[in-house]
Amino acid sequence: MAFYGLWIIASLIFAFVELFAPSMFFLHLAIGGLITAVAAYFGATLTIQIIVFVIISLVSLLFVRPIFMKKKEQKTELEEQYLEKTAEVIEDIGAEGTSGIGRIKIYDEVWNAKSTNNCIFKTGEFVKITKIDSLTMYVEKIGEEKCSE
Repeated sequence: MAFYGLWIIASLIFAFVELFAPSMFFLHLAIGGLITAVAAYFGATLTIQIIVFVIISLVSLLFVRPIFMKKKEQKTELEEQYLEKTAEVIEDIGAEGTSGIGRIKIYDEVWNAKSTNNCIFKTGEFVKITKIDSLTMYVEKIGEEKCSE
């Protein structure tokens, strides 16, 4: 019986699930399914297919996942360049009637910015960048002082 088509479908389903649950778990099942599909195509029995799937998935999970996770933990070039740096507010951040997003300027570049602790920052103030999420910088007050809300 030709199970390779089912293994390919299972592999695609695992890869699709990984897109929505980026836990780096389902990717390894997808890899196991894809390699098992190759084994099934060349005539492996169902028992051998299951063994191949389990072994490849486990090996991938145990040896490949740590490599991906290590790279994920390393700071990106963008984070190294901007995190903990000071920026000037050029459009109020956290102002009422907005989504809380304002604008900051750093290195002659303008970025969307949002407060990490719901503080309001006025144009002309200086803030510290604490987090980067896509094209939005998250900022907070410089130093120990509390924000004036």
